Amino acid sequence: MGGDIFSVAVQVTIIGGAIWSIVSYVILKPLDKSIGRLEKSLDLMTVKINEANQRSHDVEIKLAIVEQSLKSAHKRLDFLTKLCRENYDEFPDRDR
Repeated sequence: MGGDIFSVAVQVTIIGGAIWSIVSYVILKPLDKSIGRLEKSLDLMTVKINEANQRSHDVEIKLAIVEQSLKSAHKRLDFLTKLCRENYDEFPDRDR
C-alpha cells in the first residue's frame, strides 16, 4: 500500500508539472510579453510627456518675455504720444 501512495504522488507530480508547463506556455508567457510591451510603451509615453512639459515651460517663459517687452513698448509709445501732443497742435490722435 505504501508503494501505491508513492506511485500516485509521482503521477500527480508529473501531471501537475505538465499542466503547469502548459499554463505557463499558453497563458503566462504571452502575458509576460504583453506586460513587457506595456512597460516599454509607458516608458516612451513618460518621455514624450516630459518633452511636452519642457516645451510648454519654454513657451511660457518666451511668452512672459514677450509680455514684458510689449509693456515696455507701450510705455515708450505712451511717452512719445504725450510728447507729440504737447509739442504739435495737429498731432493725429484717435483718442480725442
